[in-house]
Amino acid sequence: MSVPTVKQLFITILFTMTLAVANAQQSVVDSLKIELARATTDSAKVQLLANLSFKYVYIAPDTGLFYGKQALQLAYKMNDSTGLVIAHNSVGADYAFLGAYDSASYHFQKVVELGHLLGDELRVAKATNNLGLVAWKKGDFVTAIDKYHQAFDVHERLGDKQGMANNLNNIGLIFNAQQDYDQALEYYQRSLQIKQQLGDLMGSARSLSNIGNIYSNQNQLELALENHMASLRLRQETNDRSGLTASLHNIGIVYFGLGKLDSAESFHTEAFVVAKTINSSEDMGAAFDGLANVYLEKGENEKALDYSLKAYQYAKESGYKTLEKNVLATISKSYEVLEKYKNAYLYQEKYYSLKDSLLDEEKVKEIAQLESSYLFEKEKDSIQFEREKDALLYEAELETQHVAQSRLIIGLVFVAILGVLILYFYYNSNKTNTKLQVLNEEVRKQNQLLEKMNQSKTKLFSIVSHDLRGPMSVFQGAPMVMKKLLEKGEEDRLRTWLNDLENYAGQLTALLDNLLSWAINEQGEFPFQLETLDLTAHINETIGYLKGQADHKQLVLEHDLQDECFVVVDKNGLRTILRNLIGNAIKFTPEGGRISISANTLNQHIQLKISDTGVGMSSEQMDKLFGPETSSHAGTGGEKGVGLGLQLVNDFVKKNGGSIQVESEQGKGTTFLVTLPKG
Repeated sequence: MSVPTVKQLFITILFTMTLAVANAQQSVVDSLKIELARATTDSAKVQLLANLSFKYVYIAPDTGLFYGKQALQLAYKMNDSTGLVIAHNSVGADYAFLGAYDSASYHFQKVVELGHLLGDELRVAKATNNLGLVAWKKGDFVTAIDKYHQAFDVHERLGDKQGMANNLNNIGLIFNAQQDYDQALEYYQRSLQIKQQLGDLMGSARSLSNIGNIYSNQNQLELALENHMASLRLRQETNDRSGLTASLHNIGIVYFGLGKLDSAESFHTEAFVVAKTINSSEDMGAAFDGLANVYLEKGENEKALDYSLKAYQYAKESGYKTLEKNVLATISKSYEVLEKYKNAYLYQEKYYSLKDSLLDEEKVKEIAQLESSYLFEKEKDSIQFEREKDALLYEAELETQHVAQSRLIIGLVFVAILGVLILYFYYNSNKTNTKLQVLNEEVRKQNQLLEKMNQSKTKLFSIVSHDLRGPMSVFQGAPMVMKKLLEKGEEDRLRTWLNDLENYAGQLTALLDNLLSWAINEQGEFPFQLETLDLTAHINETIGYLKGQADHKQLVLEHDLQDECFVVVDKNGLRTILRNLIGNAIKFTPEGGRISISANTLNQHIQLKISDTGVGMSSEQMDKLFGPETSSHAGTGGEKGVGLGLQLVNDFVKKNGGSIQVESEQGKGTTFLVTLPKG
């Protein structure tokens, strides 16, 4: 008979203790169910259903949600404001523990609104604190700390120590996320002191766990283990399964830091087992991420990759951005040790992108300001401000030079014409009045032409000096970068750089094509010849040309086109229209989006429809869309433009006897509808 290991004994004891507390908790739940069955009034049923929902929050939040929704339905039926407050609050708590943060925010906001109507300041403060917790989980630290301060002010005014303790703990979480560990530790310890005075076991467990995390971050691992073990004991006593999962996971992290990999694996495994009983995607993701790191350290790299990819799925389901960021780093490392460098690079890019969105410099500044004055004032970026000022001054100076040159040209033309008029008058006095009128009209037309040429020249200089400078600077520095990468033997980075360079080349070609088409069109010398063309073939040709850009952003390009769809248009004009509309859809659609292209017969015309799931436009932007005052905007991947594409599209559609419409909504995408004569 084999002797059980320490790990097996620990798991057995843990399950035994958890089962004992669970049985005690179940007896409370059973008692509430009996009371519910005996309740005779709807108001009593609402209260009991909400209580049941709260009891299930930490042990089975999906079951808690079932009871909470029943309470909510009954409270709405009764039009009972007090019942609605407690029902919305319980449903919000269940959604929060299930990781459905948007739904949780909705219900907590309802509690705030109803609390104001009822004059219940304490209820408003608690719900505001919960809104802060949800914002923190979503990575919105600025909103989170603002909500915590709002709630703390009310709790302090009302003398509610429990509420104050919760807010102090939550503010500590924000400082911890910002890596200000000394400030975070101070807030956690103040919170723990109040909770211990109040005999709040679950609150004390949370504070001990947070203090343990601070010591882990400061590499004081023995102190970290001591606090996490104390937290674990309290959570076993209260059957806080969500907290129990966190404690097990945290202890696994500490053992990993101490180099005790078998113990770390054991605690992370147990964390996943408990997390699965409450169906917590966040906790299951954290446990698998911990296991992945253990297997990396053990050299079991394939196993590490498998667990890290599963952790990523759980993290995405939970919506907890900080966990998602940590898992992305683990996946990148797993691919790297397996020498799959392309995948490692892709996940590293996702990691840095998400990290920047959570912890950018602007948010750090705002949080520091909120801590001192509770205000939301964004810092001006002085460097960017100076650059924009210099750019504006340069443009103003350039514009002044252009105006002066144009005036000089106009003046010389006018003098020449005036000399001709004088000579003509001298030799042909009888015909002077008639000729003078003709020449005056000619002067007026010449003046208009010169003004137009001056405006075109000004725009051309602006484009060359600003929009084309960025891509050209990339090519200018390319030889130096490639030389360094070759010297270092970093072939994978060189290959990535060449792919990026190819993408830049495609963007630059599109910019120059538009610039050339616009310049020729402005001079009135654009060749124009109507002919019957296969629209489907030209769309496929354009998609093939732009496919590399779409693939780079992992976009889905789909089209529903007839085998033969003919239009009567100019070939160059049609290519310009398709290139710009499909190119714009790619440019302003974020990674993983979708672009749809279709065409159908509309009387004597063919209607082309190009839709995307991109950033969309405001009504103000759409009003200026086809005008000369439209300006260039960078795409979702940093793509450049010259601000001429849609102006060209509009001009060429009209020249070909067609029409163009646009439908758009910010954040939801854009649809262009182009009609062209049917062939």
